Amino acid sequence: MRKEIILILILSIATFFIITGGKILNPNFIDWLILNKEQISDNEMHLLGWLFFKETPFFQFPLLLIPNLGEGLNISLVYTDSIPLMAILFKILKNFLSDNFQYFGIWILICFILQGVFSYLILSKFINDRNNKILATLLFLLAPTFLFRFQLGHFALLGHWIILASILLYCTNRFDYKKWLLVIIASLLIHPYLFGMVLGIFLADVLQNLIKNTHQYKIIIIKLLLVAAVTTSSLFVLGHIDLNSINNLELYGGYGHFKMNLLSIVDPAYNLLGKEISWSRLFPDMPNQDWRKTFADYEGFNYLGIALITLIILVSFKIKQFKLDIKSRTGISFFLPLIIISFLLFIFSISNNITAGGSLLFHYILPEKLIEPFNVFRASGRFFWPVYYLLYFFIIILFTRCYKTKHATLILVVIVSLQVFDTFPSLKDINQRLNKESSSTYWSSKLKNSFWSNLPERYTKITYVFPFNQPTKSFELLYFASKNNLSTNFGYWFKDTKYFYSKEKKRLQNQILMNEFEDYSIYYFHDLDAWTNIINNKGPQDYAKEIDGYKIYAPNFFSEK
Repeated sequence: MRKEIILILILSIATFFIITGGKILNPNFIDWLILNKEQISDNEMHLLGWLFFKETPFFQFPLLLIPNLGEGLNISLVYTDSIPLMAILFKILKNFLSDNFQYFGIWILICFILQGVFSYLILSKFINDRNNKILATLLFLLAPTFLFRFQLGHFALLGHWIILASILLYCTNRFDYKKWLLVIIASLLIHPYLFGMVLGIFLADVLQNLIKNTHQYKIIIIKLLLVAAVTTSSLFVLGHIDLNSINNLELYGGYGHFKMNLLSIVDPAYNLLGKEISWSRLFPDMPNQDWRKTFADYEGFNYLGIALITLIILVSFKIKQFKLDIKSRTGISFFLPLIIISFLLFIFSISNNITAGGSLLFHYILPEKLIEPFNVFRASGRFFWPVYYLLYFFIIILFTRCYKTKHATLILVVIVSLQVFDTFPSLKDINQRLNKESSSTYWSSKLKNSFWSNLPERYTKITYVFPFNQPTKSFELLYFASKNNLSTNFGYWFKDTKYFYSKEKKRLQNQILMNEFEDYSIYYFHDLDAWTNIINNKGPQDYAKEIDGYKIYAPNFFSEK
């Protein structure tokens, strides 16, 4: 097994380099994370979350708090999708790191490695032939739903390996609550959505063991309660749950908008920002939802890939020859919990707006009490991922048992090659996204005026007038704030900020009306009417000028220090 794992490691690393080019492993290369658009991107906020977080005290409550980002809002690192698991590790080493150190490339390599290792370990429990296991593992490394996250820039969500680790635990002979605790806490330190999926598989494992070991139900329940207690405590300690609010940002109607289409498993295309993108050369695109007009079904992109669809067809030819023993006690205890959790995840992922292609089949109204907690995981289409991988394992295992070993190997070689050929344009697109050419070797800030170098001596805060979600022309200012330990009243995070921004706007409007500003803050005016007011009413000691493309107001700038 050790030699096989080493082979899988080599295979996974090679796949990473072929798809990404490997340039992103350079910890000083941040160009690939910076899109240089007017509106701040997900990628840029991932980087900024880390840059702000590394300057915070190591021991604080919550542990992942970023007090300078959205001052007073209690933003946690989990709300910037900056992969806390990596951030905590490198925060310990921050004195040895360069100013622009980024760990996202390292994280992506880890995701490829663990995606390969965990899929191989699960396959090894059901398949004996080494060649077939290795070829099947390649299908998991090339799974469209896994690689698709590159195109959205959701690098934390490349951590599909934590789902595979959960499935591996489910497939073990005994209920190991200590390992489950490790996996659950790890998922909390990667992404809240992955935590939700891991929790679902964990509960399925609890049910499996209750069915198998009815005489030990008291011990199992005690272990369940222990895991629940530690998990709940971790939610508060890490900052997933704010004592004041547990809501996520509700955009486009929240739950029911970012959902899964019934045809998604056979639809290689998705619509994003009005652009149709396909993951297949050979398989036809299905009618798709336009996220601006109807639903954002791209979050429910779950195309199985031409390889698995072909395997399903091949298995269907032989299925009558294969008997699956699910009536025995062992069969019931293993399959029933998986069927139940898969059904529940599927129902949640398609939401209360059931669509097939471009058509809305029907809609049902959810009880008010469910809407708020469901909106916490508003991108429900992602919750099909555990079912997606269970389908992968189930079909591949059935295939290897329906066909002779040598025939299965030959077919898998052809199918893996077919998968690469079919998705090659998308794989090429990923490579180009990660290796975009820049005007210089490394990105550098456009804030060149001498004003900026003197600012940290006089001011401790940058105030955006008026802040809103995903503010335009904000990356450069946030980057500068993170480097100079300045606080901000703006940023881009995945937390309910409607009340905060509304309150902040009223506060700033009052400051402008009364012409009373905070002496320790500079102000960036995105609102032109407010800027005109400043120009007309600024005092002789105030500084108001457009600097490097930013309309900046610095109260009492010319007063004595």
